[in-house]
Amino acid sequence: MSGVRALVLDCDGVILDTNHAKVEAFRETAREFRVPEDTVTHFIEWQSANFGTSRFAAFEKLSQGDFGPAPKTEVELLAQSFAEKVDAIYDRAIETEGLRHFLLGAADTPKFVASGSEQLQLRRAFRTRGLEGLFNGIFGSPTKKANILANIVESLPFRAVETLMIGDAHADADAAQNAGARFIFMNQYSLVQDTMLERAKAEPFPVIRNLAELTLI
Repeated sequence: MSGVRALVLDCDGVILDTNHAKVEAFRETAREFRVPEDTVTHFIEWQSANFGTSRFAAFEKLSQGDFGPAPKTEVELLAQSFAEKVDAIYDRAIETEGLRHFLLGAADTPKFVASGSEQLQLRRAFRTRGLEGLFNGIFGSPTKKANILANIVESLPFRAVETLMIGDAHADADAAQNAGARFIFMNQYSLVQDTMLERAKAEPFPVIRNLAELTLI
């Protein structure tokens, strides 16, 4: 953590333990709109492997038939139904291990959220949970995560490599790589541990279990 002057955290699986619940919300939404079960299965397999992709992009692919036959449904209707389920998920979700201690220990460091979750919903959830004031900015979809992180890095008076992205999915690692930021993989709640651990060895980048293992120096 030496030399880190700004922090960017993903939400699902890094700040809140919500990954598995959100996968089920995607599944329930697809079934609700009478998507055939084989298509639902392929959709969920893709969504889990590409966790961090925005709901809008995921439902666009579903509606276009990328995963098999599916009723032509407006993406906004799918997203609205999903959003209602996510509100309930955010209400009951637990924070990840070590979160508050880590954030308070980095009180003097600029901190941001870069998430695939819908931005207004994310901000409401953080406000309700008392997390909003711990971050300098909270950003989400429909802006792509790579663009969010790039915008954050460009807005800071630091070198890109002095910004650290903490994530649990390929979308997070890709965003950090694109922006020239550092990256740490947090694996305790990740849906793609196996492929991310392989990638960590190949690239390489550090791996932690949870935020309790990190301390700013």
